[in-house]
Amino acid sequence: MMSFKKFLGVFLIAVFFSAVLVIAVGGVLAYRHMQQRFVDVAEGKTFNVCYVAGRSGGHIIPALTHARKSLAENPRARLLFISTDAPLDRSLVPSAPEVSLHECLALENVPYGSWRLWPGYFWRVFKSFCQTAHIFWRYRPLKVVSMGGYVSVPVVLLAWVLRIPIELYELNVIPGSAARFLSRFATATVTCFDETKKHLPPSSRVVRGRYPVRFKESDKIARAEARKRLGIASRERVLLVVGGSQGSHFFNTMVPGAVKELARQLSERITVLHQTGGGELELRRVRSAYGAAAVNAQVFTFSNNMQLLYAAADLVVARAGAGTIFEVVFFNRKVVLIPLETTVTDHQLDNALAMSHQLPKLITYLRQNNVERQPNLLVNELRRSLK
Repeated sequence: MMSFKKFLGVFLIAVFFSAVLVIAVGGVLAYRHMQQRFVDVAEGKTFNVCYVAGRSGGHIIPALTHARKSLAENPRARLLFISTDAPLDRSLVPSAPEVSLHECLALENVPYGSWRLWPGYFWRVFKSFCQTAHIFWRYRPLKVVSMGGYVSVPVVLLAWVLRIPIELYELNVIPGSAARFLSRFATATVTCFDETKKHLPPSSRVVRGRYPVRFKESDKIARAEARKRLGIASRERVLLVVGGSQGSHFFNTMVPGAVKELARQLSERITVLHQTGGGELELRRVRSAYGAAAVNAQVFTFSNNMQLLYAAADLVVARAGAGTIFEVVFFNRKVVLIPLETTVTDHQLDNALAMSHQLPKLITYLRQNNVERQPNLLVNELRRSLK
């Protein structure tokens, strides 16, 4: 019976030669691709930009925002979007009017901690390279814009082989492993924090840019008008709870109890606007929790009118994804950040640290494990921030 060490060695050799084969074939096709692309541009058959993002609203929404701005600058542009086949991707991307064509890759995140899943993962990576090559050959994009994530790996590498310009966005303070690797191949790596550059390879061509916030200046309506539209009295204190694109079970569990205690300590009435994420079961559970706490709350799984909610809020409680932070700053609202920290990544904590140092009057943060041990920390911070 083959030992695991021998199996792993044979498997890695097979993966290496498969990658070499894909790159070699891509190199042979590159010249033909470049020549044909000029013909296709003249005949209007090519796509101007290929966007790639997936598995997170923090990647997909900025990509769609960038696409919207590209289309505003060039109304005749045709935009291709490559994502994973996750339910969130299939929900957000096809409904976006700026996307001309949507293609999905069946590529998941790296299965850390379970070597038995690696053969299947590498097979899906190989299939994704082949599928991407077919997409590029068929639609011939002139440029690739990536928001990072593992789904970007085959797209960016094939674009590099085919000499298609690559604009790679790193939206967080500390770049992810995919972005660090791909920045070597990008024509330009756009960062949203000054600190990010030192965490990228020296060969990266780094450009300091701005986070593609999805809102416009016209979305900044008056607080009184926003509350009128939401049916909230102007004298009430309004707390907006945002758990990210997929919600936060921690927020859904902890915040109703914290607001109950906060309402007991404040003289003003509190109204909560709470985005739960998840499904109907989680929605009903959170609504029931606020009802039991006798707290006035508007609870919803997702909202397409976040600009109205931000405008109405006195204070925001949120995770520390870059998108949420820059949106809160855009609307000039105070925020208490509770970063999501996992065994795989703690990039949200880095975001919270950086932004709380830059804007201490607007942004504070708490560690989730501290709040779990001492729930009054959240109550006290909410009371202090609402003063």
